[in-house]
Amino acid sequence: MCFISNLFQKRSLTPAQARLEINLAYPNDQVKRVQLKLPLALEVDKKFELFASDRHKYVLNPPIALAEIEKWQKRTGAQLPEDFILFLTQIGNGGAGPYYGIARFEDSESRYDQTAALPSILSPTMSDQEWQVMSQIDDDCSDEEFDERDHLIHQGVFYLGTCGCEYDLLLVITGKYAGRILYTHHWCDSDKPYFFSYEKSFLDWYERWLDEVIQEYNTSWFGHNMGGSEETLLVSYQNMQTDEERIQVIKSFYKLPILSEQGADILEGIVEQGHNDVYPYVLKILAQFAPERTTCYLLDDLKNNNNNIVSQAAKIVFFQHKTNLKLFQQQLIETLAKSTDRDTVRFIGYILKELNVVNV
Repeated sequence: MCFISNLFQKRSLTPAQARLEINLAYPNDQVKRVQLKLPLALEVDKKFELFASDRHKYVLNPPIALAEIEKWQKRTGAQLPEDFILFLTQIGNGGAGPYYGIARFEDSESRYDQTAALPSILSPTMSDQEWQVMSQIDDDCSDEEFDERDHLIHQGVFYLGTCGCEYDLLLVITGKYAGRILYTHHWCDSDKPYFFSYEKSFLDWYERWLDEVIQEYNTSWFGHNMGGSEETLLVSYQNMQTDEERIQVIKSFYKLPILSEQGADILEGIVEQGHNDVYPYVLKILAQFAPERTTCYLLDDLKNNNNNIVSQAAKIVFFQHKTNLKLFQQQLIETLAKSTDRDTVRFIGYILKELNVVNV
């Protein structure tokens, strides 16, 4: 890692600045970029304060021989994505990675090998109803029936690791979405069983994780929202065609460590357009970074006759205005007096309790 050492010693660069130098030096060598960025992530999180980083400590296992992977591919008839093979054979056989890290190849190869060569039946566009029809299984089903359904659901995937509890990370290796990462939980009889990463390949996803750690982004739910800087997300928002897509972009701002004045101006401009499906999400993000800009909108919303608008405003005040609750006290008391919505009453009660106005 002589390149990294020189960057720090000769130019006194921060990890974030060194990351940019690496991108410039190796624009077409993703393996090299990943190798060089890993020690930068360790430099940022040297006390292992990020979730589960104390489990892998930003250390990779030694790479595995290509022959081991080829033997598995011959046995199963499946083909691992090329970039994942590069990771295992040139970067490391598991270890450092998002959440609890990447599992070793030998700890994953037998999990779903029976159906690894069959195309995955999962897709980003599968509806909840389609999933429920496909995954529903009786509580008193036989072991054979359960295994058959489990094998169907796990066609064409390879186990990468765990996010903790019942949440797993899988790599789609066969079918239309090969290369994509799956975040999964509660496979059978679940309303929200899985989520596809936005990145199209393993190394893109892995490098994004390193980039976000190095830039001190919020990585607590890494990968569940879009990657990219503030500038990238603002451009994406303008290019989206539906409110559902715009909401996904806005929710992705939460990971940023700061929001620029220009970015806050743009978000406030969206808020000023009035109530629509996007409005509460933008207001919440704006309150996260610039709460003083949202006070007047929240006070107006607390006077609204629409229960949903009032409830959303009360929640934003409670979660995003912790140090400014006093500004809302009088309006909250007036709203509470006329509200019959349980959610609204509950959150206003929480706020007034923190202000020592009422006992709840």
